[in-house]
Amino acid sequence: MGLLTTEPRARHRPVRSASASPVGRGLGSLVGAAFAVFLGWVLWRTVEKSHADGGPLAARRLVATFARHLSHGLPRGLGTALLVVLCCVGLCLPGWAVVRRLHVPLDGLVERVLVAQLLGLLCYLPMVLLGGTYLGLGPKRCALAYLITIGAGLVGLAPEVRRRLSHRGVQSAPVRPRTSTGGRLPRLLDKPSPHTMLVGLLAAVLAAELYLVLTAALVYEAGFDARWYHLGVPQHYVAHGSFYNSVRVDSIAITGSTFYQEILYTPALSVFGITGAKAVSFLMLPLLLGVGYVITRRLTASRIAGLVAAILLAGVPVVTWEATTTGNDLLCAVAASLSIYLMQRWYGRPSLGLLAAAMLLAGLATGTKVFGFVSVLAAALLIGAALVRDRRSGRGPGWRPVRSCTVGLIALAVACLPWWIRSAAMTGNPVFPALNGIFHSGYWSPTSNETLGIAPTPTVSQTLADLFRVPWDDLMSNPRAATVPHTVQWGFVVVLGLPLLLLTLAVRSRAAGSDLGSARGVLVLSVAFCYGIYGGLTRYMLVAIVWLIALVVLAVQDLWRHRRALTWVPATAAALVVVTIAGGGAPVVNTALPGMTDSDHTFGVVYYDWNYLYSHRTITELYLAQLPVVRFINAHLTASDKILADSILLSTYLYLRPHLFSGWAYDSPRARGEWDLCSHDALSQLHQAGVTYVSLTPGELTAVQTSPLYAHLSRVYVGPEADLYKVDPTVPSADGRPARDIPRCVVTR
Repeated sequence: MGLLTTEPRARHRPVRSASASPVGRGLGSLVGAAFAVFLGWVLWRTVEKSHADGGPLAARRLVATFARHLSHGLPRGLGTALLVVLCCVGLCLPGWAVVRRLHVPLDGLVERVLVAQLLGLLCYLPMVLLGGTYLGLGPKRCALAYLITIGAGLVGLAPEVRRRLSHRGVQSAPVRPRTSTGGRLPRLLDKPSPHTMLVGLLAAVLAAELYLVLTAALVYEAGFDARWYHLGVPQHYVAHGSFYNSVRVDSIAITGSTFYQEILYTPALSVFGITGAKAVSFLMLPLLLGVGYVITRRLTASRIAGLVAAILLAGVPVVTWEATTTGNDLLCAVAASLSIYLMQRWYGRPSLGLLAAAMLLAGLATGTKVFGFVSVLAAALLIGAALVRDRRSGRGPGWRPVRSCTVGLIALAVACLPWWIRSAAMTGNPVFPALNGIFHSGYWSPTSNETLGIAPTPTVSQTLADLFRVPWDDLMSNPRAATVPHTVQWGFVVVLGLPLLLLTLAVRSRAAGSDLGSARGVLVLSVAFCYGIYGGLTRYMLVAIVWLIALVVLAVQDLWRHRRALTWVPATAAALVVVTIAGGGAPVVNTALPGMTDSDHTFGVVYYDWNYLYSHRTITELYLAQLPVVRFINAHLTASDKILADSILLSTYLYLRPHLFSGWAYDSPRARGEWDLCSHDALSQLHQAGVTYVSLTPGELTAVQTSPLYAHLSRVYVGPEADLYKVDPTVPSADGRPARDIPRCVVTR
């Protein structure tokens, strides 16, 4: 079975029941019309609320702006982004070598490409870590690590290539159909069927959505977390020339946790700059859409249904935003969803290859973000369900469960090994910050959990009530809409699809089979796990959104095929949701320049800076002009300086030359309850950490003015958001000996 071959699938013949009565159809049409009016009102209200200028022409002006700028030509950085995507696709070679070695039975080209791509990225990770730690992170050395990974993949595929070449026989040419004149007609010139035309139309819509998202991804980085540690720390890895212990040097403890995505950003930053890293992030979007396609197609046995699910998934605003900023949620969702999908296939057709591939992807998801652990939980539940099924069937436990558990644990450990080794070396805890009560890392404490917001919720009833209210509140009564209008993340597809989701309880699909029950279980498990850990942030529930959309499409297909009484209600809803996909992106579009703001003003916001995309103006002229403190620091401070940063300055780490020391965030010494700037030994702590400057907001300055430290600070910059103070470079001596100078920032591994 080759990478470029596909096997024909048996067509699912729907069972059509008798047509609905005229009364039923009339009632369904009235309800559908009312639903259409309601949907139009929601779209109008959201678009009008989401733009500062407001007015009835807001949507029209938005479309006109897009059309005018996109017609100017290709945006800036498009060639670089496509080259990076092509390089990432090249990692399918080592990934496919792993697939062939594990004998993973995969169906369809899309499924093969997805698994090979993710396994290729997993193979590339240890090469980047080893090369970046011991050889360096220069462009040539990053290219060398990439070529070694590709070469290993070619070596792994060499036996299969030789075997195929040796057994290649002469194949008869396929007989082409004859035209009315008796000649041969090429297949490309055949008249396409309506089904093929519909597939092509849906593919064109999907491609247009991807192009619009890619255009936004080519803009400079404006996301809060991305500027802080997702891309800020990798940028300083590149500037230093190798990986170093950012937990000890920068006090950014989160970089000692799950970091796979940040490691993948580093070589792209070294070779291609910020555009290259954002292209890597954008690549996760088509991968996520591909996962949604294969999941929905397996449930519905329909290629059209899979494409509709992919289009709807691309219309979710949080998905669009994640693809335009350098985060880690998309890769986690892609790997976790695909891992669960492969485990579903393993449950229906046990295969050690499928199990090993699924657990490798589960390890990739968990090493990217802790929320990927939901795939490990799903795998454990499916293995337990298979054990119960075997016992009920009379086959007994035997040795199969032991073998399955052993293979799964080994594959999971192999995928997590880079994470465990690096986290242990940086923090002393291989699964930092989890299980810190066992490993006792000094870089995390219970107060850090409280600062981050990981604390027990008041009651289960309040948690469930908040959970069911989150989508509606986010779309219709967002509490931040008055000051931050661009924070709608769930979108129309998810909120309006929730009523359709209830219809899946009545679905009896022969195509879905046992996958339907497990899909429902995956949806419940992913929502419970992600919401139970950290509240209702939409970006943590991307796995649930993938399966929710697949189940919604399945419900609509089931009702359409069986011609039930109120068929027009879900059919109208599905059609209107597709029509309003463009409106789903409108609430998160902004063309204003983002300044040095807090996270509430950057989360969920997609920026289109047309001056940057279609002109030769630089980031310094356009974006850094909004950040005077960044320009001052880069002009007057050196790379050996270190700044104890407030929460605002942390978000500019990507564009700063000196190192930052997290002084106020959830992973700072203050959050751990160790010391802060008001402590009596603050000056000695700053000297010990190598801090030479301190950034203070007006609120922080009020508290520090009454502390012993304030006498040793001298102000060097006054800004609208924060002031910059230089720390006294001498250590006060209590025994009368001469004072010594403060040590400079020395970055070590």
